[in-house]
Amino acid sequence: MSLPPPRLPPVFRPTFNAIREGTNCSIHPTAQATLKCMCCSNFMCPTCDFALKGGIHVCPNCAMSSAVQGLGPRRKRNVVWGYVLASIATICLAALMSGLMAEYFIGMNETVAGLVFSLFTFVPAAIGFGASSSACERHLPNPMSIKGAIIWNGLLLAAFMALTIIGNLS
Repeated sequence: MSLPPPRLPPVFRPTFNAIREGTNCSIHPTAQATLKCMCCSNFMCPTCDFALKGGIHVCPNCAMSSAVQGLGPRRKRNVVWGYVLASIATICLAALMSGLMAEYFIGMNETVAGLVFSLFTFVPAAIGFGASSSACERHLPNPMSIKGAIIWNGLLLAAFMALTIIGNLS
């Protein structure tokens, strides 16, 4: 007859947010903290724990803030810049590929033409990709608007790379 494995008390079970014994809640100083807020990293007791979708645990202050309920001002600004820069890169890429800019490139050195192409397509797409990627939060929900900006700028970067490779092979 084998003995079952010993059960550890809840305090000693390893968890993602393991809190040391003696750490108190930031709102209730007399209560033992059991979790750490995933937004502000404050310690919280079971009374203060707000469990959101996806196993996200936040304190009452963060649960009421706009950062959890929607996009905060920093995230909104980065998403808007991601879309603005993707639009600029798309318009410039379409103008260059359709021949609207052909008369400006006649007699131009290939290196200079490549730099102009890079300046008006690659640079805005790369900066837009960085701005929209920085709006992603690992511990917060990311709406489709953020993913759309990342995908759009990523596709522009992929198109630029493909055209660069094709241009260098021919």
